[in-house]
Amino acid sequence: MMKAPSDEEIQQLLEQQLKEGGLHELPGSDEDSTLYRLLFTALAAEPEVSRHSDLAKAVVKQIKTREQKAESLRYGVIIATVLVTGVIGAYFSISYVSPAIVGPALNFILAYKWIFAFIILCFGLIQIADKKLVVGH
Repeated sequence: MMKAPSDEEIQQLLEQQLKEGGLHELPGSDEDSTLYRLLFTALAAEPEVSRHSDLAKAVVKQIKTREQKAESLRYGVIIATVLVTGVIGAYFSISYVSPAIVGPALNFILAYKWIFAFIILCFGLIQIADKKLVVGH
């Protein structure tokens, strides 16, 4: 009487048979050897390439496009809110501050208008560059 092969022996025999290129009868035709044969046959087969990989890429691209549009809209709303708040704040502050203080402040701003314009331009460019660099990575 022949002893039943252990799991390790069945695995070694199947690996050797797969390397040789053919499947031979395993000693002991029990259920374990059949299951091992099915397992090794399935593992030896090449996995199927998904036909729908383009669909997944298209969905991801569409999601990113929508997120970018929503972010751009949100960014625009924030900028508009800050500008409107600044104009309203300036209007009310001018009406409540004495003209003796407003006159010299406006003269100072007019005297150095190009410096103020340069500072505002730099802040705007920094914000745009920062947004582009963050989106790029």
